[in-house]
Amino acid sequence: MKRERYELLCKQVESLAAGETNVVGVLANVSAAMKTMFPEEFFWVGFYIVASPPALPCREGALQVGDSAPYKSAHPDIYNILKANSLNHRNNPTEAEKILWEVLRANNLGVKFRRQHAIGDYIADFVCLSRYLIIEVDGGYHNKPEQKELDAIRSDYLYNRGFRILRFTNEQVIGNIDSVIKDIQSSLSQPAIPLPAGEGVGERPTLLLGPFQGTVACYSIPYGKGVCGTAWKERKTLVVPDVEEFPGHIACSSLSRSEIVVPMFLPDEEDGLGEVWGVIDIDSTELGTFDEVDAEYLERIAKTISEEIYNRNTLK
Repeated sequence: MKRERYELLCKQVESLAAGETNVVGVLANVSAAMKTMFPEEFFWVGFYIVASPPALPCREGALQVGDSAPYKSAHPDIYNILKANSLNHRNNPTEAEKILWEVLRANNLGVKFRRQHAIGDYIADFVCLSRYLIIEVDGGYHNKPEQKELDAIRSDYLYNRGFRILRFTNEQVIGNIDSVIKDIQSSLSQPAIPLPAGEGVGERPTLLLGPFQGTVACYSIPYGKGVCGTAWKERKTLVVPDVEEFPGHIACSSLSRSEIVVPMFLPDEEDGLGEVWGVIDIDSTELGTFDEVDAEYLERIAKTISEEIYNRNTLK
């Protein structure tokens, strides 16, 4: 029965990949088809795309010394993915984010703030570009060791681009908004000191969240970290019967119990497998959901997507 459904899914993927000209559209349609075909088994299904953070942006529309707070600060190569994620969070804010946005919006504090704004490969909860100030509102999962590591990488990336970061917990915003406002006003009173154009950290390749079906997941995963980052590094499919037993597992959702990650390769004329450009990530709420049958068909789907997109020069 599983093979029969996968055969149908493979035919759907071939049709979807051939009929869509935009890579984001292809991945969005395929993730929806996967979830529809396996609604019970696939708790979460989606794609992560390889993105290498640039040095401090010095391209058109990027933040530079002397600029008048330009708003085009997203990485241009993955703008569509960042935009989709940003819109999703704007439409589904937490209670704390709603409360804080009422304070920040419409120049209430004397400066303009943007919410869910892309900077490089990341999305800031709130940012005042003219003051190089980012405000993050953190839920409880940020206290987990693996998430702290991801937050540190994200913060390092933003610090090295001249931004200051204020972090508040949901409880602080909901229970003591006056104190939060005071801290923000204090930071706004300090001078912004952006880095000179061209300075910044070296490249740190990451996986960036692409189209998905399910609850909101981790925005980015570093190379070699978690199941997705490890599958990317080792260039092979990873079937994990119990995520709690996987060394360094990144718990994007507490409901995830088992997982399969399949790398997607750019075609190569010599050996058939070029660079990894993304991964398929699927989670289940049950232990031991995935096996060699899932690996076989998902690798076939990954190959179909890559070849169709590559042949249209989308990824070249």
